Amino acid sequence: MRDDAKALCDRYDEVLVDEFQDVNDLQNMLFYVLSNREKRLFVVGDVKQSIYGFRLADPTIFLARKNDYKSKEENGDESCKQIDFNNNFRSENQILRFVNRVFDDLMT
Repeated sequence: MRDDAKALCDRYDEVLVDEFQDVNDLQNMLFYVLSNREKRLFVVGDVKQSIYGFRLADPTIFLARKNDYKSKEENGDESCKQIDFNNNFRSENQILRFVNRVFDDLMT
């Protein structure tokens, strides 16, 4: 790694990315480099909320990372951890059940 690139990476203790489902390949590579090859990377996202395809967002990047983390965790690798937020405190259960039933068929 070039000295100036290493100096830039060393400036950051952590790289936190919200709405990770809407990143594109270039952004993903930037996060990879800035986080010292993902050693200091924290991402949050929900693939069902991906809306920036017109900006070249690629939700498969998020899905691949999610599957990779789950696989590593299942194999005892402690270098990464997946945390699922399954509770919704904004909507009534009836609304959630209806919406989930509709989108279960539309989104795989």
